[in-house]
Amino acid sequence: MLILPRKEMEAWAIADPEAVGAALGLSGRVKSIDWPQSAAEAERVHDPKALLVEAVRSVRAARVSRFNSVLSAVAQRQSLSILRGAPSFAQFEQRLLCALEELKCVTQSEIRGR
Repeated sequence: MLILPRKEMEAWAIADPEAVGAALGLSGRVKSIDWPQSAAEAERVHDPKALLVEAVRSVRAARVSRFNSVLSAVAQRQSLSILRGAPSFAQFEQRLLCALEELKCVTQSEIRGR
């Protein structure tokens, strides 16, 4: 079973505005958006999806379609060092690594070398 933390994923996306801009074809962040100043602050945004939708609309000037593809494109461009500043991501990553180690998919030395 796969559980996706939807609201957290949206908060993690807005934690890296450069990745959002790159996913939308820009060479930087969407400047018209008041982005959170840190990953921890991004987690406190009440409706992170609304911020992402606003970014998409400001660039594409059209109705937002295939939101999940935008979220996926952002995730592919994100900085893990930025994401690790979000407490929920750090906890998610740690739990994931523990589960992978328990399943013998990774070793402790591979985890330390990340």
